[in-house]
Amino acid sequence: MAGDEVDFVSKVTASAALEWRQPVFAGLAGYGRLGVQYNSPRTFNSYGATFAPPGDAITSVTARVGLQAKRWGAFLFVNNLVNERGSVSAGLLMNGSGGVQLLGTRLPPRTVGVELTVGVP
Repeated sequence: MAGDEVDFVSKVTASAALEWRQPVFAGLAGYGRLGVQYNSPRTFNSYGATFAPPGDAITSVTARVGLQAKRWGAFLFVNNLVNERGSVSAGLLMNGSGGVQLLGTRLPPRTVGVELTVGVP
């Protein structure tokens, strides 16, 4: 209805990123990026749903460093650098025996990897 809050939407969202690119040697460029995103807790208020607890405030950090040439690149990345495990949103699951189980959608755990790119300029 008019004026109601939208379910599962953060009231506050903010993000910031720092990016660095610089020639290093022999046609290679160094690259670095650090990104941070914050979301306040998400709530579910439809139908007077006081039984559904809000999610958690979530701060996600990503980092990436590497070298890039004209036709290829090699990068080391880390997603969810601080291993944030808060609940993005909460949900309830009714099981067959009449009980209720609280479920929460969470960010994937910290992920470290290597990315190789090849392409035509």
